[in-house]
Amino acid sequence: MLAPPTSTKTLEAFRELGYLTPGDINEIEAIFGTDFPFADAMALAESVHVNVKVDEASDVPRAQIEALGATVENEKDGYVKYAFAGGLNMIFASRAISQDDLAESADTQRKRPFIDHIGIDIREDSDRSRRVFDTIVPRADQMRWDHISQGGDRPVFCLHVEVAAKHWLFPPDQPGRPGIPFEFAIGPLKVHSEAQGCDLRPAKPTGEAASAPCCGESPAESAGKAR
Repeated sequence: MLAPPTSTKTLEAFRELGYLTPGDINEIEAIFGTDFPFADAMALAESVHVNVKVDEASDVPRAQIEALGATVENEKDGYVKYAFAGGLNMIFASRAISQDDLAESADTQRKRPFIDHIGIDIREDSDRSRRVFDTIVPRADQMRWDHISQGGDRPVFCLHVEVAAKHWLFPPDQPGRPGIPFEFAIGPLKVHSEAQGCDLRPAKPTGEAASAPCCGESPAESAGKAR
């Protein structure tokens, strides 16, 4: 089960390493609170992951992170996932993982490091967890948060991992900082050793028909399919 006190200490260590800001930590810690709008989903979560976009994943200081008690759970070119006993997973990615990455140019690239998204992992795929999972989008609508869902008719397969379905939520931007997307995933995590999926994180909807792109597909191509 998740252990917020342990996670908090770990997050502070990553702040000292330069990968998180105090504002980032506040937003991550908030999801453990009873007033978090999706606390019922958090109560079912097996783990939480914080996906940090970096210039080069291989430059992340492995020895220092392992000294914090982490183990490498998954690692590929441009991607490494560190797992902690309390249920917090820290992921560092330099490869394209989102539609935003595909849209970047040398002139518009966002300065790294930054949190790409916060993931809430509901591994149990049962009637109970599905009922909670199905309340996420209606609640986001009530809060006027943008959202995009993936899966349902097929599994969601991004990079080397697969789950049954995902809801992506986009909170409003805060003064001086963009809102951090939330990923709610349901179903057992399947790791593929060689095969690579292409269900990238979608960009925040802009009012037009929204869909998630495939690896190597440009945002314009994705928009054309949506229409």
